[in-house]
Amino acid sequence: MHDQLAHDRPPEEGWQPEIFVNFLSFTLAPVEELLREQDTTWDRQGWNWLEPIQERFWAQLEKLGPVTDVASADHVIVVSGRTDVLDAVVRAAQPAVAGGRSPPLRSDPRR
Repeated sequence: MHDQLAHDRPPEEGWQPEIFVNFLSFTLAPVEELLREQDTTWDRQGWNWLEPIQERFWAQLEKLGPVTDVASADHVIVVSGRTDVLDAVVRAAQPAVAGGRSPPLRSDPRR
């Protein structure tokens, strides 16, 4: 599991980031979307842990203001304010997605 931030300015001295990839199956996918993809007999409560952690993730990114955040564990997560970075990630991931070796790419342009 790995999480790497690239930023224009260093964080405050002594500040330690929360490492989100240490949470089992952490993803930025909306819980409602995950529920649509899961077996209908599964209980939604199995995802109750995710939304508060996602909120802390976005709050931490807003505080630090990184150019790009890349995290890899159960899911590879790339968040960037630079469209050229995101375009390069999509181009690089397309062969794996098209070949069925990777889950579909998800994006949320609202963030």
